[in-house]
Amino acid sequence: MPPPPPKRRVLLLSGNLRYSGVMTWVLQLRAAFMALPEVDFALLVLSAPGTVCPTDRTFHTGRARSAWHLRLARWLQLHKCFSRAYAVAEMKEINKRVAGILAQLGWLERVDVVIMVLGDKRPACLRGFPTIATIHSVLAPCHANSQEDAHIVAVGKTAAERATQLGFSDVAVIYNPLDIEQTKQASNAYVPEISRPYLLFVGTLSCGKGIHELLQAFALLEEDIDLVYVGPGSSQLDALKQEARRLRVADRVHFMGFQTNPMPWIRHAKLLVLPSKSEAMGYVAMEAVALGCGIVVADFSAAEEFFMPEVIVAHMPEEDFAPRLAARISDGLSGKLPLGTKHGILESLNPETVARHYLALAAKQALRE
Repeated sequence: MPPPPPKRRVLLLSGNLRYSGVMTWVLQLRAAFMALPEVDFALLVLSAPGTVCPTDRTFHTGRARSAWHLRLARWLQLHKCFSRAYAVAEMKEINKRVAGILAQLGWLERVDVVIMVLGDKRPACLRGFPTIATIHSVLAPCHANSQEDAHIVAVGKTAAERATQLGFSDVAVIYNPLDIEQTKQASNAYVPEISRPYLLFVGTLSCGKGIHELLQAFALLEEDIDLVYVGPGSSQLDALKQEARRLRVADRVHFMGFQTNPMPWIRHAKLLVLPSKSEAMGYVAMEAVALGCGIVVADFSAAEEFFMPEVIVAHMPEEDFAPRLAARISDGLSGKLPLGTKHGILESLNPETVARHYLALAAKQALRE
């Protein structure tokens, strides 16, 4: 009997594991690959362990600037005077650490595919291996020609079309994975400590996420309900609190900060609102629908690809966005809206299916080379 074929070595490369849709993608894809018997998998994080820190088959380089020579350069303020040289030295340190991890794994000579986010740093010791670079946002022109030797994947058709317009060729579309059963289990981890019904926003507190417009829409509602913001971001926090006081709703607006597991907040919410100006997919809205929570989303470029028109609110004209958003939220609270995603979308996010799509694309790329 011939020996079994060697397992395919899959390296998932991540800059960090800070809270974001990309972090969810990394963790879900990691779990999917680790469940495939034909795959030898490793997650390589180019930073120190953070709040979210899986252990099995996960390797961190640590902060490059912790090296003695880079610490000395910073102490002498050389990183300010010679920023380009310092950046090169920092990348060399990361490359040395990545090479050490590959040696530890016995992978210095062969990695079958490196999967990463388009625009992230790729250490020199990985550049000889087949690479898939994934687009998680609607690209700006500055991303054109990034990672020219990588096969490009977009997480939605809208992001793929934009990438094609910027000159990327043969862009594949692979949706982000979503393990529905795991999401449901995570939603039972605790019960949020809030006594009143609430609307929910989950995401980074940044202007591009529509957080101020959501607050203005909330102030227009007649329903007796609270508003909860869950997510990191301090730059807009004071402005939001001041605006809540000006709108006289401060006693009904809650800022819960970063939550390692926000799923219980989503499960118990009356409605999740995603008023973003730009999203390549709208991960958190998918998670909400998987948990049976109704959604209202803005008409960011990818909205029509994933969500039913009844739950989408037009941004333009911008001066009337908050009243339109408030009206659609009221419809959602009164049960007039469908659950939200288009037919078949959640099924297409099956993690094993998504992981196998990446393997198939890597095999196709290897045949070309």
